Amino acid sequence: MSASVFTMTRWARRCLKQGMNLGIVEPHPCEGCGAHDVFAHQPDLNRPLIVKWLCARCEPVPPGAVCNHAAPTPADDEGRSMSGAPTTEQRSDTVSAAAHWLATSDRDKARAAVPQVREKFGLSAAEAVEALRESRLILARAH
Repeated sequence: MSASVFTMTRWARRCLKQGMNLGIVEPHPCEGCGAHDVFAHQPDLNRPLIVKWLCARCEPVPPGAVCNHAAPTPADDEGRSMSGAPTTEQRSDTVSAAAHWLATSDRDKARAAVPQVREKFGLSAAEAVEALRESRLILARAH
């Protein structure tokens, strides 16, 4: 590992740890199989709060491949998975709704935006940040 990659890795880990201490980032079940014994995988060191939560069994699986011990979750008629989790399409609609709310509402400006969005819309930290970025684009287009 070169010195610059090592430095970036340390910086990304520190940012993630600080984000977890502040409550911006929280661990989720494994994205491959749903296991709860997970660790953070940071695919892009320049975006340290964008994390994939993986267990030790799913980590070596290449991107795009299906984990051999993960059972697919069937979806019901309403588009929700049988576990009750919203589908990707529903999550993007929620992120868009959060962005619109951020851009147009009189939210509590004394409080940080990310925790407010997470509480109101039930988004992950990464989704809340995405909503914040999208809201800034909405505001920029309006002016």
